[in-house]
Amino acid sequence: MDKQNKSTASLPKTVKRAGKVKTGCLTCKIRKVKCDEARPSCHRCLSTGRVCDGYGIWGGGNRPVRHNTTSSNASVITAGTISSPPLYVVSANEQACMEWFILRTTTKLPGPWKLAFWTTLLPQACITTNAVFRAVLALSSVHKVQALDIRDGTMELFMLQQYNRATNDLRSLIGRGKDSIRATLITCAIFIHLEYLRGCYRTATIHLRHGLAILEHISSVDMVDEWIVDTFTTFFIQAKLAGQDVAFPQHLQRKPGLRFSTLYQGRQALEHILLRIIGVGDASEIFLDCEAVHNELNLWLEASEICVCTSTLVDQFSWKLLRIYNTMALIMVKRLRPANSELQTTMENPFRSILNQCQPLFDFVRNNSARADDASEVIADIGWIPPIYYTALHSCDQRTRKRAVGLLRLVPHREGVWNSVSAAMVAEERLLDNK
Repeated sequence: MDKQNKSTASLPKTVKRAGKVKTGCLTCKIRKVKCDEARPSCHRCLSTGRVCDGYGIWGGGNRPVRHNTTSSNASVITAGTISSPPLYVVSANEQACMEWFILRTTTKLPGPWKLAFWTTLLPQACITTNAVFRAVLALSSVHKVQALDIRDGTMELFMLQQYNRATNDLRSLIGRGKDSIRATLITCAIFIHLEYLRGCYRTATIHLRHGLAILEHISSVDMVDEWIVDTFTTFFIQAKLAGQDVAFPQHLQRKPGLRFSTLYQGRQALEHILLRIIGVGDASEIFLDCEAVHNELNLWLEASEICVCTSTLVDQFSWKLLRIYNTMALIMVKRLRPANSELQTTMENPFRSILNQCQPLFDFVRNNSARADDASEVIADIGWIPPIYYTALHSCDQRTRKRAVGLLRLVPHREGVWNSVSAAMVAEERLLDNK
């Protein structure tokens, strides 16, 4: 009996390891304990006298707020460097991919647009939401493969693994309220960017349709929601300009107004006008007051001229790009009016204006070319392809259309759903058919 007790006592005791904590406040995640997820601060932290660090970009917590007179948004989400500790142990490959995302992807894919979705929301959402973290790793790996022209299949396998893990993590978020909707939309946006990079446009369109449907469930729009809505607004406009069958989402019908003082506000105002023009014929905009929209576009142009004077060199590039979209929008409004020969003649000058405005941008890009070690030739945001493609399709002057096709071939690259080489081929076929 004593021998049996001794042998039993000598056996190693099995210790139950704490599982991964995927949800809850930051404090409970770090402590690896189950969180009751109470708002604004979890009861588990409060009952033990601890400071609840809240739920990341989803808010909450009882940590004292440091008042900062230089930033009115400090209480909503912190900008700049990330000081929060990691919530999960990552492999060397995952760490390398995350570093690539922070240092290279967030500076290359947005192009000239330094939007908070890339600089603030995604890096911080990676800390608090596992699905976003895995989706970002997948996106980063695709960008790295294309930028460095890597032919090794192991990176493709890594991307697919992270993609699948992100999808599985999303399933655990279903039915968790507003926070889960935000996390799902952010992950969906990353998937769309990823599929555009891979050239899988049909899959990207499926993700976009799902994202726009989920977007309807956002009841109130705060700053974080606004960043998400702006991202899907751009997705929708570019998809419609490319001729894709995407239903008009009611949630995108906002009215930011024509008064703006920043590049971000100016882009919001112009995209709202484009939404109204694109919505004609849809249930969203059965009738459009062309004269009123025409006046709004002219007012936008006047306001933008004031902003350009005080902008940096990169922002001036972005303003010039927006003004090209403004010119295209003016043509789109004119084409909604009853057709007549006089109207067709007056539209040729704006078409030529689009190409003339694009030329200095081409020169700027060639003189300030991308890094020599980045062969991706891709950005995820808007560029000059849609206005040039629109000119190549709809101008009545053969020389203008040929010039537009030539510009599409001049700097081969991709802009989200757009591929300049593919656009040139389609425009050239249409040009030959009209002869």
